[in-house]
Parts: sequence; structure tokens; C-alpha cells
Amino acid sequence: MAGEPAARLDGWKAIADYLSRDVRTAQRWRDARGMPVHRIPGGKGGAVFADRAEVDAWLLQPTAPANIGGVQPTIEVALPIEDFPNVPLSRPVGVMRLRRLDAPTVRRIAPIAIALVVIGGIAAAVVRIETVPSAAPARFEMNAGTLVARDADDSVLWKFQLPEQPGSVVDGPVVNKASLIGTARVMFHGRDSDVLALVALHKVSDAPERLGFFRYQVYCLSANGKLRWLFHPTNRLAFSGREFAGPWRIYAWAALSSPKPRLWISFIDHVWWPSFVVGLDAAGKAETMFVNSGYIAALAPIQVGETTYVLASGVNNEYRSAALAVLDPEGQPSTSPQTAGTPFACDRCPNGAPHRYFLFPRLEVAAANGVPYEYANQINAAANGPIEVSVRDLTALNVRAVYRFSEELMPESVAMSDRYWEIHRDMFRAGKLDHSVEDCPERTDGVVVRMWEPDRGWSELKVLPTFAHRETR
Repeated sequence: MAGEPAARLDGWKAIADYLSRDVRTAQRWRDARGMPVHRIPGGKGGAVFADRAEVDAWLLQPTAPANIGGVQPTIEVALPIEDFPNVPLSRPVGVMRLRRLDAPTVRRIAPIAIALVVIGGIAAAVVRIETVPSAAPARFEMNAGTLVARDADDSVLWKFQLPEQPGSVVDGPVVNKASLIGTARVMFHGRDSDVLALVALHKVSDAPERLGFFRYQVYCLSANGKLRWLFHPTNRLAFSGREFAGPWRIYAWAALSSPKPRLWISFIDHVWWPSFVVGLDAAGKAETMFVNSGYIAALAPIQVGETTYVLASGVNNEYRSAALAVLDPEGQPSTSPQTAGTPFACDRCPNGAPHRYFLFPRLEVAAANGVPYEYANQINAAANGPIEVSVRDLTALNVRAVYRFSEELMPESVAMSDRYWEIHRDMFRAGKLDHSVEDCPERTDGVVVRMWEPDRGWSELKVLPTFAHRETR
């Protein structure tokens, strides 16, 4: 129970050790993913603690950290990021960012700045210092139905009390608690970016140990914490006459600054396989951008020349394959390409088509171990770096392949993780595979990826093997 010494993790190091991560990652999970961490009242230096049971329950949520997102110089991304921190919007060359300027600091540096200008006689050439409002939140937390924004010093900037407080009734269910799934920043209204808080509402249940959500909501707040609008999905999808109406769960999200400010969110069915991606504009109007016959597990904007695309990866249930869609934010809303007459063909979906759609082959080791299929659940599209999509099984086997894409968004190489080859060797020794690692076709010849394009339909691409430039274990 909380409060007992054995159940309490005191300090960031203990929390990080419990998660088998470093302190920075643990702090990022608290800030971006809502991991339950508490401040010690009256503690100094930001002293914190966590309850093991709360952390364990949080880790079991489907929105616990899984995906890697990326950022382009002109796009701010907010994804379930584990290893890569969010990167702010790029700034004009020659502009120095000064995060906080309190009154004593201003009084201290003002005479120095004036003296430098006078001595140098070059007032017109002084580097412009762009101040950031002190009200810019650094992190957020949810406390008993109240969203709390804190600055870099952990001081409270503002609080927003959710309309759906614990004990209130929302469309029938009684609210038990609200969990902060994550936040995003979008510059909907001028220079100050709005805060979009993604929240799961949990209902009071006859079985308290089975705390389940009944609605995910998105709150758009101004920079100073004033509610602009509230959104929750009410989509109804039909596939071969079978209707799916949720409840819908947030799985991934990405904030776009161009070509139009939008928050893109993937919603997955609570039980079944359909998913869809919506784009929310400055007024909270939602447009269904993409429907997929399978979960969309990751979203990442990328810049190709002057064109922005959104990569949406996950799985396609008809083909039992990990999948990747290349979406055009300015194109027509689209639907994954499915076979007519199958249960996975959508009846009432957008008429447009994705720019491209890829199906990745089964991983031999996973298939031989009885894994039904894999997910493309991680995307790395960092600025000035390679575009990489990871395909992995989501079982204890935990093997993966990393596909590297060219600037033209074509798969150009594939590399299996070190663990993949370790398990392959073990299975060969045990007689579960009929060839060694050295003779494995995946290692010597590569794999075949299927690609769909609107004007050509399906085609096959041979992707040669290589090794990723960074560790892929």
C-alpha cells in the first residue's frame, strides 16, 4: 500500500532504477506520459517519490511509452516519445533564446548590456534577445481532476479544473478519476502556443481493481490555462455491414505547424481492430484524415522538399502485416487499401487514398515462435537524420527489424536487431529453424516489401540487408 516503505520509491534514482531506465527518461515519462510521481510536501530541491503499485498500474495502460517520434526543423512533434525529447520550433538565425528573465536578473544584466552598446558604438548590430514569457509551462500533471502547469523551476503557473470532476456523471457513467495521457503544443493563435491536454476519464466500477476508461477527451487551453474547446470522438465506422462505435482510445498524436496548424490523433477501438486519425483545427473542428483496418500505433510528420507528409504506422489486420501509410495533410482524407468483399473493407470511409501504403513481411523468428503478426510501432524521423521505421513483435520475444527509408520515401535497407540474431541462433541449435544465421535469407538477401500507390496498385520491392547506424537491440 502507498506509504509503506517497501512500496515507496524515494527520489528519481530509485524510480529510474525500478523502471530500468535513466533518470532523464523517467522524468520525461512523467512530463509527457503522465507517469504518477508525487512531490514531497515541503521538500527541497524538487524531492519526489512514487508508489510502486501506481507505477505498475500505469505501465499496464496501453498508452505507456512505446513509440519514438521525430521532428523536422519547421514542425513541432508531440508523440509518445521514449528516447527522443521534443524539439522546439526552429528560430531565426541570430536570435538568442532567453528562457526566463526575472526582475533581479534584468536589473543585473541591463547595465552590462548598455555598457557594451555604448563602448562598441554598434547599437544597430547588437544581437536581439528574444524573451520568452515566464508563463510558458515546462511540464504538466493531473491532481484529482485538476490539470496543473509548472515552470522549469517546478513552480505552479496555473491550474485548470476539468468540468468532469470525480463523482460527476458523464453520459451515464460516474467519473472515478481523470488520467493525463499526454500534452501537445500547437500555435493555433499567434505566437503563444495553445496547450492540448489529452485525458482519459475512468468510471466508477463494481470491481475497483479493474479501473477502465470510458472516454478520451482533448482539452484546448490558452497559454494561461483558459479553456478554448473540448473534443471527444463520436465516430461510427462500418466494415462489411459491421458497425464499430468505440469507445475510442487515444494511441498516438502529432502536432503540425505547417501547412496548417493541426493536432493529429490516432484513435483505436477499445476491443476490436479499426482505427482512425483525426485532425483538430484551431476551433476544435475534427476532420477524419485516415481510416485503417488495424491499429495506428505511431504518427510522425516529415518534410520532403516543400511538402509535409505524416507517417502513420501500425498493423493491417487483413494482411496480418505491419503497415506504414504516407499521408498528405493537404490531400483528401483517405482509407487503407483493402480487398473488396472482405470483412476489412470499409463501407463508410473517406474516398481518398494515401500517398503510399507499405506492408512489411513477417519476421521469421517471430513467426516460428507463434507470434500472429508484428506492429510498425516506432518511427524515427529526426531532422537531418535518416527516416527509420521499426517493426517489432509486442510479446516477451521482443525482436525487431529497422527499415531505413530514402528521402523519396522508399524503403532502401533493413537491419534486424542483435537480439533477433541471438534468438535465431538459439532456435537453430534447438532444431526449430532449418538454417543458421549465416545462411539466413533475411541476412544474406534481404526481404520483400509490398507497396500500394493510387495509380499503380500493389507492387513488390526488394529491400537489401544492412546494419542500422546505431544500436538496434
